[in-house]
Amino acid sequence: YEALVRWNHPERGVVPPADFLPVAEETGLVIELGTHMLEQVCALIAARPDITATFSVNKSPLQINRPDWRAHFLETVLSRGVDPGRLVIEVTESAVLSHIDKVADDLRHLRTLGIGLHIDDFGTGYSSIALLRDLPVTGIKLDRSFTEHVVDAREARVVAAGLASLADGLDLVSIAEGIEEPAQATILAELGWTHAQGYLFGRPAPQPATELPTA
Repeated sequence: YEALVRWNHPERGVVPPADFLPVAEETGLVIELGTHMLEQVCALIAARPDITATFSVNKSPLQINRPDWRAHFLETVLSRGVDPGRLVIEVTESAVLSHIDKVADDLRHLRTLGIGLHIDDFGTGYSSIALLRDLPVTGIKLDRSFTEHVVDAREARVVAAGLASLADGLDLVSIAEGIEEPAQATILAELGWTHAQGYLFGRPAPQPATELPTA
C-alpha cells in the first residue's frame, strides 16, 4: 500500500494533491502534513493486524533536509509500537540528489531497523544509477511516463526492460506505477517488473478494507 494525501474540501470536494502540495512545500506546511500522514499510517497498522502488507510513505526534499527528521520519524513509529519493517520510505530522485550528503546516513540508519527505501519516478533523473550505489535502496518504481507508452513505443519498452533487469540483478523490489490498462500490466510483467500499481488494480480509498492478493 502507498499512503496518499487528499484534501476533502467542504465546498470543492476532494482536491487532488497537485493543487495544494506545491503550496504546502512553499509554505513549509508539508512538514506538518508529512507528520500527520505518518501518524495516520502507524495508527492504521496498529489497528489492523489483519493487513500484513508494507505501507509506503512519501517524503519531500523539505522534510528529509531537516536535521531532526529521522528522530521524529522513529519517535512516531516506535510510540505506536509499529514494526519498522512494515514501513517503506518513498523519495524521488530530486528529493535526495541535492541533499544526499546530509540524508545518506539517516537513510542508512533507518534501513538497519528494517525500514525500506524506494526511489519513486525512477528513470527520469540523470543520476538514477548513482543513487542505487550511494543509498541503501530496496526498491524502484518505474515512472508512469514509461508505463503510459510501453504498449506503443519501442523505446519505452527497451528502457523498462533494462531497468527491470537492473532491479533484478541488484535484488530490488521493482514496481511499475500508473498502470491503467491490462495490456500495460501484461507487457511490464513480461519485461520483468514484479509488482504493479495503478487504477487497473484499485483507486485511492480512505483506507484498505481487506488484505489484497499479491499481484
